[in-house]
Amino acid sequence: GVFRAHIDLSPGENLVRGRTILFLYAKEKTFYTNSAFCEITNSLVVNYDIDPPRLTPRTGFWRAFSPNGDGVRDTFTFPFSGSEALSRAYLTLYDGNRKIALRDVLLQREGNLVWDGSVDPVGEGAAATQATNGDYVFEAVGVDLAGNESAPVRGVVHLDTEAPATTPRFFGNVFTNTPASFYVNPGTELRFTSVDRLSDVTRREFILDGGEAQVYTNALVLDVPGRHPLLYRAVDDAGNAEVWVPNVLVVDEKPPPMS
Repeated sequence: GVFRAHIDLSPGENLVRGRTILFLYAKEKTFYTNSAFCEITNSLVVNYDIDPPRLTPRTGFWRAFSPNGDGVRDTFTFPFSGSEALSRAYLTLYDGNRKIALRDVLLQREGNLVWDGSVDPVGEGAAATQATNGDYVFEAVGVDLAGNESAPVRGVVHLDTEAPATTPRFFGNVFTNTPASFYVNPGTELRFTSVDRLSDVTRREFILDGGEAQVYTNALVLDVPGRHPLLYRAVDDAGNAEVWVPNVLVVDEKPPPMS
């Protein structure tokens, strides 16, 4: 609630014009505020607040990121919303039990806490370093105007700068001419499998015969005779994209001549 104290000052009292501080003691905490300039009659208003705020994620957010400078999920961003006005919100990153980074914003009820993957320097003259690939625990906390802290929001963020790797798999008769050139019979199915050590693969893409890139969802049936250039790749949920892998597929429906 609001605590109001009315102060009457008699003329002639030896008071210095400036700020007056009113202390309020409750539950072993000291709450105080600075008043306006002292006048003959003045009153101070102290907002008495011992209830912690609530901090919640404002929207869904990606828990994997790749600080490689390609402009795709280069930072881990925690969008937050406070249940009341906040003086500060801060994000702490841990590698095991070791605190490696602290990021904060001031005077925002809603906003974003952002980590770029850098590790705070330790010691005078030390420089910031970059965290290595792996999992890190994050903890987000909001602080209201009275200094009460919210319960922390905890989770795990994945730092991943490695792209996934994709392998083509054929179901049917196939002859491997070179590691990137294959002869197949009509009706042969082509499927892609992708692996990623740290993140989930979100999609696979392919370009057949120089056309538009398409998202791979089902097996490709190779039934048109002739030579077919093929490109394929995978993208993980940290935004890492595999370099397009070139292949050549030859669909051959004619048996070799016999003599």
